[in-house]
Amino acid sequence: MNTKEVKKSKYAIVNAVVVALNLGDYGKIEGFVQKTVKTLEREVDTLERNILNAKHNFQTSLSENTESLEDAQQYVEDAYTNLNPDNLKTNEAQRDHMETYLSRIDTAEGKVLGIEASMKKAKELHDEEIENFKEQITVRKTRITRLTKGVTS
Repeated sequence: MNTKEVKKSKYAIVNAVVVALNLGDYGKIEGFVQKTVKTLEREVDTLERNILNAKHNFQTSLSENTESLEDAQQYVEDAYTNLNPDNLKTNEAQRDHMETYLSRIDTAEGKVLGIEASMKKAKELHDEEIENFKEQITVRKTRITRLTKGVTS
């Protein structure tokens, strides 16, 4: 049995491996764990920056879509109010013009609905992306904790 006294590591996982393997020299293991922790910490930093970038990109896109929605809503208003009296002089002329009039309204309202649906879908995708980043951060932070504070299930 090895009677050599082993220096304690600040990383609990290293101490656990040293005890389990009865190692006298743990420098390589500790170095590996340190590198692993640093890599995980860098990944957490990157994921946190990804969240900030995703939020910024979403806000930029949302602003552009809001402007498009405002324009589309104005087109709806115009479709309802844009009536040329020359097209409405007789009952027959009114019947003929009604299809064109309603078609313009349908098109304008469809554009509003399309933009609103697109904005809703973009928000859902954005929320999923942020949640995914947060889950990845949690996984990495849990790993860091297990490597530095001890192994618990």
